[in-house]
Amino acid sequence: MVVFRRCFTSNYGFTLLEVMVATLILVLVVAGTLAVCTAGERFVREAMHRTEALDFARQALEQLRDEVKASTWGSGNPSDPLSSGTHVLALPAGEFRDQWSGLRQYLVTDLDWDGDSATAEAKRVTVTVTWNEPGIE
Repeated sequence: MVVFRRCFTSNYGFTLLEVMVATLILVLVVAGTLAVCTAGERFVREAMHRTEALDFARQALEQLRDEVKASTWGSGNPSDPLSSGTHVLALPAGEFRDQWSGLRQYLVTDLDWDGDSATAEAKRVTVTVTWNEPGIE
């Protein structure tokens, strides 16, 4: 019990080793907290970009749905939005567009179910939105 009282009633303060260990622990805690916050911010930003990309794809599908109502499918005109092949759509302007570069495109594939290649009974449309995250190579 005498040793315990002498350690805590000493007037000398902390040793250099105790201060260095406490400082090391503090630095590790602060660095860990900073790393968690930085990673969390990146994950939130990526999730926002994915959400907006889904919205861009939905907008493209809505535009194409309107084209289906007004289009003549069998025209064979390459400028027809529903002609077979890959088509590129400009990204709408907005906050997200200013922060990254990306591409919105859709692929139209003719589906021929009866084996008669003269006409397509249906079309498959695949919309793809790609982008580069800022700061990620």
